[in-house]
Amino acid sequence: MQSEHGGVSRAIVELDSRGYLSRLTEVADIVAHGAVFTGRTTAGEAVPLRGDELVSMNLWGFTPAVLPTLERQFAAFLEARSADPRAEFLLSEAVGGQLATNDMRVRVLRTRARWFGMTFSADDLSVRNEVQRLVDAGQYPANLKDGFEHLCT
Repeated sequence: MQSEHGGVSRAIVELDSRGYLSRLTEVADIVAHGAVFTGRTTAGEAVPLRGDELVSMNLWGFTPAVLPTLERQFAAFLEARSADPRAEFLLSEAVGGQLATNDMRVRVLRTRARWFGMTFSADDLSVRNEVQRLVDAGQYPANLKDGFEHLCT
């Protein structure tokens, strides 16, 4: 859940009893303190974490019906925040907003696969090494184009 180079952000996922997304909470500046993790919500509230929370890795598959609402949300974001160079349109918050108003339903696909992310440029080498390890193990295609073509056949 972290980078050795600093705090990371993750959207904490909550599911309903049928496996659909019920809530997303964007948590920023996640850092480890021994075996305990802490972060803060976008509103600045402290969040204690265990490290085994279900998180979004921002791999989404939307139907076209979702796009008009996302476009409106993005336009409102630009209207309110375009002067702030540090402002970020967070997909997790946009989706969370649509969930709160029952404008969408999201099925969550879980995996037990180990994930890794790149938050800081200093993470580059470890990410390259991990991708190469997966390629060498035959778990990841050496050429992504070939990998995608395989999925489509």
